[in-house]
Amino acid sequence: HYVSLLSSGTDVHSNLGLGPQVGSSTGIGTMIDVTGGSAFLQAVLAVRSGNNDQAMVYISRAREQLATELTALVGESYERAYGDMVRVQQIVELEEVIEYSNARTLLTPQDATKRCSLIHQMWKDRLSGVQKNVQVWQALLSVRSLVLSMS
Repeated sequence: HYVSLLSSGTDVHSNLGLGPQVGSSTGIGTMIDVTGGSAFLQAVLAVRSGNNDQAMVYISRAREQLATELTALVGESYERAYGDMVRVQQIVELEEVIEYSNARTLLTPQDATKRCSLIHQMWKDRLSGVQKNVQVWQALLSVRSLVLSMS
């Protein structure tokens, strides 16, 4: 699992369903990369701060890091690889969070509504296809909460 030292007013690590967090510091702290999770967490923080270009750089790194790990696990067992598959979905949905955010600011209101509705439907369809497991759902919904209210 990922181990990080982060503090941004909330427990980013736990809120994203990524497992335990150790320590804390003020501001963006030092990242200790155990399984390639730091790039994903840095992407989340970049999205939260509105730096979508930097977020895409981190997303690319996270995808590369996860690809190596996933290739090894899939050959062993689908069940063992499932957590990494959820992380792949989180990466894709983080890209869609950026797209959603950009649609609201860069497109006409009518086009933004269409694009955001399409993204909502994709998220709904994907959620119906994952394991009915609270931790899996929390991990996915937490990424979406970057642009959607969960209330």
